[in-house]
Amino acid sequence: MPLPYPVGFDIADDAEAWESAGFTVRDGEFVHLSEITIRLVGRSHGQGIVGWSFANLPNTCTADVHGIPTTHATAKPANALDQATLHRNGAYAVDHIVVMSHDWQQGVRDFNDIGLKPLRLTDKVRKGVTQVIYRPSQAIIELVGPEKPPAIPQVWGFTLVTKDVDMTHHQLPDTTKKPWPAVQPGRQMTVLKHAQHGVSVGIAFMSPHVRDLEGKGEDREKLLEKRARAQEEILQKRETPGWSGPASKSTL
Repeated sequence: MPLPYPVGFDIADDAEAWESAGFTVRDGEFVHLSEITIRLVGRSHGQGIVGWSFANLPNTCTADVHGIPTTHATAKPANALDQATLHRNGAYAVDHIVVMSHDWQQGVRDFNDIGLKPLRLTDKVRKGVTQVIYRPSQAIIELVGPEKPPAIPQVWGFTLVTKDVDMTHHQLPDTTKKPWPAVQPGRQMTVLKHAQHGVSVGIAFMSPHVRDLEGKGEDREKLLEKRARAQEEILQKRETPGWSGPASKSTL
């Protein structure tokens, strides 16, 4: 039985906002990112992600997944994935989807009800944060229990794969930060100052995955924890008045 996985998101933003952030918007509302399509439904619907759709959902799921409005959808055909749009900002796919939860244990139960089981769970990488990782398809779902949980579950935002993070920053020099090493080995990342574009969801950009650098099991967790602390140190230094040094290009 194929696993259910997200293929669409409805976001209460206007097309012009996403176009200003370097995305190609088709037919005035669609942003294609490989297997996932974003539909921009406009600010009259509120703000943020107001619903998502899954392929391969069981028939018993009719209204929501972990409190997030959910609909059934059909996966894109393979040739559509092969012709995925490369946006002006360099993005071409979704690396992971961040779901903020008021009750991550309930989230695990809700995902289990639709047939999704965690790939791993950690509270070591980010201080005070529980991360439950799922990978039912190309995109990872990261269920997060933050220190200050939201009142209700929400899809907070996305990390997108970009061909070249430095190019992404060059395309958006005023609204992205100078790239820095990601927690994942061999990768670089930056974030979009989304509010400056009128975009109401969090967006980060990350270089493509590099195979066989993370290790497995406890060794992997220790490596990611070490890299997360190093990343925090880099970002703290950037906030220090008078500091102008470049971000490290090493894989730490």
